[in-house]
Amino acid sequence: MTLRAPALLAILFSATLAWAQFPTRPVTIIVPIPPGGAPDIAARVLADKLGQTLGQPVVVENRVGANGNIANEMVAKAAPDGYTLGLLADSQITINPHLYKKMPIDTLKDLVPVTPVAVNQFVLTVNPSSPAHTLKEFGPLDAVRKAGDIAGAGDPRGAALATINYENSELEARDIDRCS
Repeated sequence: MTLRAPALLAILFSATLAWAQFPTRPVTIIVPIPPGGAPDIAARVLADKLGQTLGQPVVVENRVGANGNIANEMVAKAAPDGYTLGLLADSQITINPHLYKKMPIDTLKDLVPVTPVAVNQFVLTVNPSSPAHTLKEFGPLDAVRKAGDIAGAGDPRGAALATINYENSELEARDIDRCS
């Protein structure tokens, strides 16, 4: 995970200069992940540094559930006074509207991204006893072949899913319609 807190701190510090009285009370960072996860840890590191810069406590509040929709809604409906921030995953903002027929908010209109804070990598793993240790080796496995393509990641604005084609071990992109 690579933290990009200095950029956020610079933005918030310059905003502090514009608001001579801000902050006069604690700031809250809403996190949609349980305590101990990577986003929670990033939020706590950010909260510590931000609190030192602002001279006020910055509290991390974990609001778990509904694939981030609960946290997204809390941030979107918070008073627009700068005291509530969200450390939200981009996928929860951009892909969730394509996964859920009813959303509590319009994430693309009701939330404004300020700055990236962290980058997290995901790795496909297997049990060491598995006969397949590379992506190409998955091709011959009957269970995987019968399962077909597996969705991997999405392009939030175009609603395209990246899929892994196990026949030729290549990533492919496909457009999808909103799920009902």
